[in-house]
Amino acid sequence: MLFSNAASAQAPASPAGGPMVTTLYDVSDLLEREMFIREQESGNMGMGMGMGMDAGMGMEDMMGGMGGGGMGRMMPASQALPSTDSHKMSRLVKILVDHLGNEVQWAFRQQGGGNLSVLGRTLVVTHDASTHKKIASLLSALNDAQNDSTMVSVEIRILDVSSEAPAHAALTGAQQGDAESLSLLADSKDAAHVSIRCANHRGTEIASGLKRSFVVNLTPVVGGEVATSQGSIGYRPEVESFLLGLFGAVRPDVSGDQKSARLDMKIRLASSPEEIKPSVFADNLSIDRVDIGMTELNTVVQSAPNQWTLAGVVASVSPHSPIVSGEVLNHQAILVRWTLAP
Repeated sequence: MLFSNAASAQAPASPAGGPMVTTLYDVSDLLEREMFIREQESGNMGMGMGMGMDAGMGMEDMMGGMGGGGMGRMMPASQALPSTDSHKMSRLVKILVDHLGNEVQWAFRQQGGGNLSVLGRTLVVTHDASTHKKIASLLSALNDAQNDSTMVSVEIRILDVSSEAPAHAALTGAQQGDAESLSLLADSKDAAHVSIRCANHRGTEIASGLKRSFVVNLTPVVGGEVATSQGSIGYRPEVESFLLGLFGAVRPDVSGDQKSARLDMKIRLASSPEEIKPSVFADNLSIDRVDIGMTELNTVVQSAPNQWTLAGVVASVSPHSPIVSGEVLNHQAILVRWTLAP
């Protein structure tokens, strides 16, 4: 059940008229819906790492007493909800306040308004009957919007389309949306393939590569302690690791009539030369010279089912600067296609 109501004693009448009634809304089921699972990186109203929202905090604390624009009150992690729950509850409260509109008055904004507090996974709301009806309707709509069991297959192709590459001839047609040219690029034997099957509205992460470690610094030491004089006889290597390969995320949002989809894509390619060149300095000491080439595409594509779409063409930078060497940059084309999965 999305929420349950437990009315308490009536409070004084609201400015809009009608008695104030306290109702408890259990939103546990809603917090497990997809819209809240992977949306914790944004819109969390100022909640920081290792910090959380007080399990019994009121609207004034969450919104900072600044008309909804302030930072949330920060609580030690030991006194807070689990971070995922606190982020989800913060997002839900913000959705309610934003979409109920300015005509719904709250005590944290002006005197005489209603109150909204968070207790675990329960919203405690004191307001008039009209506002409670709007809250119940909005919560039900949010719940219904996530009752989508549609599965989606997403295919991605990544290939070199530089002037010397065999696929370059089809690039111009692909950029103009020519279906035959797009298919030629997608079917190229040199293309890297990514195939994903996921739920509609569900973000899926991609990771394929390796972790390489480099010596990026040397710290002089004597007897296990950091040296403070020129009499150092040893050095402690400082090692850092970098993820290299193909990484990213894709989120399909298929329309209600299933005739189109919005694909939110984040693709990143990272590479370094196989041979590591040292950087040598005084006393014939050296550290690794870390040259990492990075290609990244963040975009949103709208397309029909079972049709290849060119999401973008991105320059792939060589570890040797083209400004210095004058070499031509390679270019990577990224194509995407989606279908409804069986």
